[in-house]
Amino acid sequence: MVNNDGFCTEGLETNFIAVHQDNTIQTASIGDGVLNGTVRSLLLDLCQEKEYTLLETAPPISDFYKWQGCALLSTSRLLLPVDTLHLDDEMQDTLEAEEKPFYDTDFMLELQALIRDRVSDQAKEP
Repeated sequence: MVNNDGFCTEGLETNFIAVHQDNTIQTASIGDGVLNGTVRSLLLDLCQEKEYTLLETAPPISDFYKWQGCALLSTSRLLLPVDTLHLDDEMQDTLEAEEKPFYDTDFMLELQALIRDRVSDQAKEP
């Protein structure tokens, strides 16, 4: 979802991340009104452990064409990379591109595997 100011905050029932070309991960902060979901919290912990650059500010939708990828985070989907971001008709009037396909990058696949493994490890704990 994009708020009225053009910032990506959530994906309805999910948290949202954008991944920049330099592997910086960007996600809306709790101050932006998003819930600190379980998988989002795991991702923040992993970013700290792995020393990944994390920006806790809502990514502007106007930058979507610069991202290497984006993903939804939820307990049912874990980290699910977005294949194609398609803008609705209202946004197409203000932005140059109307959609962008994303391809699985090594970094996005690494994030996906790290989240999956962390959830699996926690499920095994007594």
